[in-house]
Amino acid sequence: MLPTFSNNDYVITRHTSRLKKDDVVVINTENNIPIIKRIEFFFNGEFKVSSDNKAYESEICNKKFNCDDILGKVIFNFRFK
Repeated sequence: MLPTFSNNDYVITRHTSRLKKDDVVVINTENNIPIIKRIEFFFNGEFKVSSDNKAYESEICNKKFNCDDILGKVIFNFRFK
């Protein structure tokens, strides 16, 4: 999710059912690895995500997810240097 988020950033999330296009969420992938992506669109209870890093094509962006896959909505991020 560069340039918005870097590898060692910390994020604070909140579990919420109020989600909309362009919200940044942490989702649980098939391998139980949490990733940060931006909601691209909702359709019939499912959604697709996009990445802020347009130079890197992620296969995650080609999959559909449901709301149960969302671990939380990112409400704040910060980094230690």
